Amino acid sequence: MRNNHVQQALNNTLSSLYVTEQTASDLLDQAKGGRKVKRKLSVAMVLTIVLIVLAATAIAITMLWENHVIDVKKKEISEGEYFAWEIKSKRDLVKSLVEMGYIQESEQTRELFNQSTEPQKQEEIADNLMLALTGQTDAREINADIITYAIFGPESTWTPAQRVWWQQVTNMFRNADDDLDSFVLAEQEDLPEEKAVSIAKDAIIKAYALPSDALDNAQPVANLYTTKARPDYRRWDVQFQLFKDDNPDWVIKVYFANLDMQGNLISDPDLGIPHIDDAAKNTKDLPLVYEPPLVKEFLRYAKKAGKPTLRWWPLEIRAEFSNAMRDRVLDALKSGDLQQLTRGTALHMEMITGAHYVYGLPDKDAIKQEKALDQAKSIIQKKFGLTTEAIDSYEEILVYFDVTSSDNPLWRFVFQPQELHEMMMYRIEIDAKTGNVVNAEEFQFQSLGPNLDELDYHLKVY
Repeated sequence: MRNNHVQQALNNTLSSLYVTEQTASDLLDQAKGGRKVKRKLSVAMVLTIVLIVLAATAIAITMLWENHVIDVKKKEISEGEYFAWEIKSKRDLVKSLVEMGYIQESEQTRELFNQSTEPQKQEEIADNLMLALTGQTDAREINADIITYAIFGPESTWTPAQRVWWQQVTNMFRNADDDLDSFVLAEQEDLPEEKAVSIAKDAIIKAYALPSDALDNAQPVANLYTTKARPDYRRWDVQFQLFKDDNPDWVIKVYFANLDMQGNLISDPDLGIPHIDDAAKNTKDLPLVYEPPLVKEFLRYAKKAGKPTLRWWPLEIRAEFSNAMRDRVLDALKSGDLQQLTRGTALHMEMITGAHYVYGLPDKDAIKQEKALDQAKSIIQKKFGLTTEAIDSYEEILVYFDVTSSDNPLWRFVFQPQELHEMMMYRIEIDAKTGNVVNAEEFQFQSLGPNLDELDYHLKVY
């Protein structure tokens, strides 16, 4: 399923034309009069063929970024995100986006592509063009995902083919074990999308006792999917998204219902999705779930990492979060505008806590993670008197690379026991250049609460 994802998406997009490559060739030959046929083509048929070819060409053009984004994501793995690229890579990206039509040719682009322009000036122009395209304010916020959403808009407005494609691309760059579901395109024998949306809408209104027009201004999003556990069982996930001030980047409420191909409302234990009646019963009295832009962007990183909690993200994704979001989170916190940092009625303490550090990646001068971890274990044994067996029982070890002080980067390990209430937790920090122990402490586990006055404890765990 993962072979040649973008071509598969293109094929799916073109499938409604019902024209194979051989058939298209035959039709074109007939239109040109280059092959004898039993029946002469009418003018209407020739026009139909031309329209088909033009339509296929137009669709192919719209797929250009879908092909290119994979190369950009690969470059992010090898060179970091856009901000860290050499000017040649930045210039090549802008050139590709100009050729695709996403950035218009201008005096700026001509100056950028002029070899006599100073490299520093080229970088300034490239950054300005990319900031204008993505709507960001800092080049550190630019990455393949941000560019994709800038080009195609909010995911809720995408076509099913685009959502299938994007899930496949995203899955290419994360652990396959996290790919529990797969979006698929509807086939002729499937329950039609319009029917699924209609059934779901009626069921949601009934389950939540909503006014009949409550979802008229909601954005319906229907995904046909299978799961790893049941790859042959196709079902619809239908969502109705309500936005704050008609801004599709700010979701305030989502209603959902899942259906099988016979139109029956179902639960999905494969993904932990309850039946709509159970969902309504459990959430009817809960407040609306607000997702301001900062929170929504954080959730995108969580999705990219394949883990909802920042503590378990890979080092690379945490570094991206710091580069793209840290300053804006701290600015919102400093300004007192806590609504930007709130999901539902609770502060997003995980995002706030993570922004108090600058997460990065070890360079060639840093000691290896394995060596630093062995040293951390040795410190726990010597300073706190734990046996080797006791230390090995700490299977959940949080690993951070902290570059808050660029001159003194740290390896940080937080040893978290599975039985949280019965054993102490340990936080060990190792100088990544010298290997010296910077900090070693033990502390008792407590629940991570949603209040700022609990920030000190949160900072121990991150």
